[in-house]
Amino acid sequence: MKYLIMLCVSLSLSIITANANESAKRPLQIVFMVGQSEMVGYAKVSAASYMLQEPLVPPREVTLNAHKAMLHQVNGAYLYWQAMRSYAGPQEKKDRLRALILQRDEFRKKFRQKVLDEVAQNGSFRGKHYRRSFALFDLVDREAEAVGITPKIRAILDAPDNKFDHVTAYDQLITDANGRYQKQRACNKLFLKGTTPADFARFLKEEKAHAFAVKAAGVSTEGRRTAYAALAEKYLHMPVAKRTYISSLGSVAGQPRSPESDSDHLTQGKLSVGFGHDINTFGLEYAVGLTLEDAIDAPILIVKCAWKNGWTSISQTDWVQQKIMPHVKAVLANPGEYHPDYDPQAGYELAGMIWFQGLSDSKTPGYANHLRTILRDFRSWVKAPALPVVCASVGNMMFRGESDAARVNQGMREVANDPVFKDTIDVVETYPFYPAELAVINSLFFKNKLTGRNPAHKEFQSVISQSTGLKGKRSPPYLASASFYLLAGNEVATRLAKLISGERPVVPVR
Repeated sequence: MKYLIMLCVSLSLSIITANANESAKRPLQIVFMVGQSEMVGYAKVSAASYMLQEPLVPPREVTLNAHKAMLHQVNGAYLYWQAMRSYAGPQEKKDRLRALILQRDEFRKKFRQKVLDEVAQNGSFRGKHYRRSFALFDLVDREAEAVGITPKIRAILDAPDNKFDHVTAYDQLITDANGRYQKQRACNKLFLKGTTPADFARFLKEEKAHAFAVKAAGVSTEGRRTAYAALAEKYLHMPVAKRTYISSLGSVAGQPRSPESDSDHLTQGKLSVGFGHDINTFGLEYAVGLTLEDAIDAPILIVKCAWKNGWTSISQTDWVQQKIMPHVKAVLANPGEYHPDYDPQAGYELAGMIWFQGLSDSKTPGYANHLRTILRDFRSWVKAPALPVVCASVGNMMFRGESDAARVNQGMREVANDPVFKDTIDVVETYPFYPAELAVINSLFFKNKLTGRNPAHKEFQSVISQSTGLKGKRSPPYLASASFYLLAGNEVATRLAKLISGERPVVPVR
């Protein structure tokens, strides 16, 4: 019996060892992530607290009454503006509305320049000083109203044949927020395993006490990130990846590659929080890595390249070859330097690419042609003509109508449906993950329709401060919302995993 037990134990250990060796010998899966400021990642770890709570609801009457007068797009948060962009009425009126919007945009641009020119020459306009451009919003809005353009827009929007007025928009806003909350609850099982609001309170105290975000003398960026990630894992149960590593180039907390540039840094390590703009922030990469690790039983290496001001337009297609390809080639030449479990005998596979860019190209003509060129060239350079690609749409909008109409998003769908790229490119709509209710509430504070002096409004201020990067008029990409990056990253990675497994893309047809 003794020898039988020893034999069984020996066989079991052999099986375990064989399985471990088998896993280690699987090809390294390399995933590229490329983009601009939206890909960098400004979401603070502490902002993930919004993942745990039901969405804030903007006060109905205050919101509807206040926003009716707001037609400019500060922070993209004004409900009436968003409803205007999502108009649902007769086509003839839709065409007229589109023409009026363009007319209004052009009028505001010219009038604003007129004001600035007169201020530069005389120091004032109509007896008032304007030192900073944001102070002109109200002035140009009033002028557009006075010359009769805005009243014509309102007449179309408020007509009974418009099925998506600002009241309907408000109701849709709440419906979408509640739907997003259900996805948050599902994703929390992967990103915040059993975390409670009390855990976040303890984390904030520890974060302040340890001051990991402050550059400490003698401690490397990687060391500070590791310590911060351990803190997030201990108190918030935000996991450090098991089989996923990352090499990140661009506007990332890392070692500067050039003393002349403050946005050309390089860093690498096991995937955790802290691979965003600073060691206490993250972008899509965190959720992408954990989601892929959950779906693919193999070592994974993410190669992320993102700059906050890396280029001014997608039309500068040569930036990929100049800024990104040297690093990509270095990684492919020596994968073991970037992932310790890389097995030269098993090799590597180029699993896919995630593209997230477009906030700066909302008015760039020919977006589809530029994107087509970039993807074609990149595939050629890495010798992967059928490399799976998932494009994350521009999603800092409240409703589907505006997302559908965005030139950038139309361009992504056009490329995905191009026969040249058949069944290898997918597009993920990201607007459903944008916490628009927080942007709306912040705009009410901005216009003094809500005030911290009102006890009922204090919770709004507290949540916005904790859950976003909004500070007055400052609006970082996607509000620097942790919930946005976790939900969008999860969806993007899920789609990529399906493409890798051979499933056909689900490109939205509009």
